[in-house]
Amino acid sequence: MFKKSIVKIKEYITFRPAQLGVFRRFYIDIFSKYKISGISCTYSLCYVIALPFAGLTVTFNRYFAIKFPSKYQYFWSGWRLVILTIYPVLLLSPIFFYYFQSKVVYIQDDIGRLTFIYIDNDTSKALWDISTYTHCAVMVIYIILNFLLIKECRNESKKMSDRKSKLNISVAKIGIVYFVCCASVTAMEVISKTASSLRIYSVSNDIVSIYPFIETLFVFAPLYSLLYLDKDIRLQFLLFIKMENF
Repeated sequence: MFKKSIVKIKEYITFRPAQLGVFRRFYIDIFSKYKISGISCTYSLCYVIALPFAGLTVTFNRYFAIKFPSKYQYFWSGWRLVILTIYPVLLLSPIFFYYFQSKVVYIQDDIGRLTFIYIDNDTSKALWDISTYTHCAVMVIYIILNFLLIKECRNESKKMSDRKSKLNISVAKIGIVYFVCCASVTAMEVISKTASSLRIYSVSNDIVSIYPFIETLFVFAPLYSLLYLDKDIRLQFLLFIKMENF
């Protein structure tokens, strides 16, 4: 947790302020001269690539819990749980270590916003292609898993009406929330890629600036959507924060 916090602090100090157009001289004349700039920017892209995998794991978890309840405890434990938790890191680590030494520079657009670009155009194209195609592939898997999940939820709701069944269905709906978030990221990347091909770079810069909001959406939207979808969980949360009257 401490290591993750350090990495996040590094990302928000070295990457996000540039998108707000602050500290221009620092980013253009100083920061881009150091290797940490390339490391930070490459990490940020890898982080964005990895975001949808969390939702994919949650969706698969819910599907497995409803489809194979007797095997759930066995399957989601031990080394299998470790693999299902860290597989995004295993997939993206080779990409990060291959490109983390790539050099970047910061450019200023017409409205004063700073955007990083890789000096090597091939590197930039490769990383954005990896991000776009990965998210498209994840989208396909999302669609299949959500279809199967919704089907199982309907079958379970017909057979059972107890509290556990309702909770399973509510938690399963988080998979749909993750799907919407992933679809938003994929749509933005396709728009950005198309805009870059047409040399409409202002649109690409706008997309990069929206990424912090999308990252925040991925982190908080599924969690708080559960409070909205399930009354019992919502009441427990309100009791915990001592606002049960609301």
